[in-house]
Amino acid sequence: MKKNLPPKTHYQRIENRISNGMCDTFLCHNGISVFIELKITKNNQVLLQNSQIAWNMSLFNAKGLSFFLVKHLVTLDLFLFEGCQAIELSEKGLLADCKLKTKNIKEIVSCVLRLDDRL
Repeated sequence: MKKNLPPKTHYQRIENRISNGMCDTFLCHNGISVFIELKITKNNQVLLQNSQIAWNMSLFNAKGLSFFLVKHLVTLDLFLFEGCQAIELSEKGLLADCKLKTKNIKEIVSCVLRLDDRL
């Protein structure tokens, strides 16, 4: 993902053992701050910890912006879900309505950083 970010984007991988559930990636570009939880699956199931669901729902309730980015290891499709979909994603997996399905990481980056909204 990092090599597909626009110039002047702050990117931080978060390996956090203190705050359970916090997303593992943080991006900031032109004042838009976004947390992204990266997941992989071989089928439709997406494994989320209860702490990840709670953290994303709490951030959503505080008007924060987060996403789940799931890569299907068989098809190589990328599925983007909003953080507020954490419960639905946990229950339905890839059968939940996603915000974006693509094989193009640049489309994902554009969507999460809302680059198209500024044109």
